[in-house]
Order: sequence, then C-alpha cells, then structure tokens
Amino acid sequence: MKNSLLMTSVVIIVILGAGVWLLSNNNDKNEKEGLPSSIDKYYQNQPPVYLINMFELGEAMMGIGVNLQQGDMANAKKSYDDFFKKFKDSSDMVPEWKKFYDQNTVEKIGASLDSGNVPEVFENIGKVGEACVQCHKEKMPQVWNKYNWNDFGELTLNTPNPEEPVLPFPAAKIKYLASGFDGIGVNIKNNNQKGAQESFGLFKTMFDNMNSTCSSCHVSPRKYYVSEDIQAMIDTMGEKINYGNLSEAERLRMSIGMESCYKCHVLHMPAQFARVASE
Repeated sequence: MKNSLLMTSVVIIVILGAGVWLLSNNNDKNEKEGLPSSIDKYYQNQPPVYLINMFELGEAMMGIGVNLQQGDMANAKKSYDDFFKKFKDSSDMVPEWKKFYDQNTVEKIGASLDSGNVPEVFENIGKVGEACVQCHKEKMPQVWNKYNWNDFGELTLNTPNPEEPVLPFPAAKIKYLASGFDGIGVNIKNNNQKGAQESFGLFKTMFDNMNSTCSSCHVSPRKYYVSEDIQAMIDTMGEKINYGNLSEAERLRMSIGMESCYKCHVLHMPAQFARVASE
C-alpha cells in the first residue's frame, strides 16, 4: 500500500504540474519565439526549403573532408566550390542570421586547398563548424518549436461531461483523466469497490478519448503508450476491480502508470518545456 500511495503522489504531482505549465502557455508565439519572419516562407512547403538547403550545405562541407581523407584533391576542390556557393546562398536566406556565416574563413579553406595545405583546410573547416554548432544551439530548438512541435495547449480532449464535452487537453487531462486514474487508487486504498468501478469507467473513457487526441499529431497508429498491450492491461484492471481483486487491480494500475503515463511524459514533456522556455 505504501507503493500505491507513492505512485499516486507521483502521478498527481506530474499531472498537475504539467497541467499548470501547459495552461500557462497562452502567449503569442510569433512574438515570443525570437525567430525572424524571413524564415517563415521557407517552411511553408514540405519538405521545408531551408532545412533541405542545410542538408545540402552540410553534405558539401563534409565532402571536402571525405575527398581529402581519400587523397582526392581534385574532387575536394569541386566539393569546396559546391560548399562555397551553398554557403553564400544560405547566408542570404535569413539576413538576420548572417553573423553565423564567416565568409572569410570559408575563403581561407579554398586558399588552403589551392596551396595543398591539408592540415590548414581541416583547421578552417573546424572553425566554420563551430559557428554552425553555435547557430544550431541557439536557433534549432526555436525552429523545432515553431514548425515541428505541436503545442499541447492547443489540443483538445473529449470528456464524458455533456456540459463540457470538449476541453483543452491540459484541462481535460487534469479534471477527468487524472481524477479517473487516481480515483481508482484512492478507492482501492479505502476498499471501496463501487467507487473504484466508477473511477475506472471514467479513466477508461478518457484514455480511449486520449487515443483519438494522439491522432491530432501522429498520422500513423501509435505502437506505445496507448497501444494494444496497454489497452489490454486497462481492460484486465477493470476485470480485477469487478471481481473484487483490488490488490491485483492496483498492481496493474501502477504498471499502466509507469509503462504508459510516465514514459509518455518522458518523451513529450521536454519538447513542451523547451517550447515554453523559448516563449
């Protein structure tokens, strides 16, 4: 029973904490994310133009090193020419980010290739790479936030309450999903089978509804967290409650909490935290 109480406390803290944090995320994104508006047009199409350009730029830069490692100076110079052009093109795409593009060092790479000074080539490639890393460190999470990571605060979740059939995901999760899950444990602790059955019905309904909400972001069937094995554990937990085997039902509830709830939080919450921090 101590483990049950610990599990319930952990789940309450995590869910309520997540809810408060998610509900507070109602600021204007475009204003807070710190990304220049000039990059928007490059992410309007799929695949995004800017990202593809980065892939090509990185490959061209890597090509110089690959060719030199293979002793192919002629193709190293061709790779450099390709890199030089893509570097210039990239620096013009987002004018606000030109500070990350050191054209002078790029030109030194070319001069070192012409003179055959291979160690100097790699030294200058390293300097350019450091600027790339700095740009990625500062800007990549913001780009992911805006163009790749959906905001949990904007998702909705159906509820069994006809007076509020649809709520924002954080509110519905706290009011109905969490109360159903924790209610099972509370009623088991009090040896209240009827109450546990009622809480199970609420949790089961909300978990099924959450499965549908996952489809708001995921276009393919989910194979974890809301997968068939988790659904089977939930169904078995319900059977144990109905049979009056409350201790076994509690064991299953704890397993569901760790295998579904907790692991889903570990995967999704860091991205949401990063989004909120950037705003």
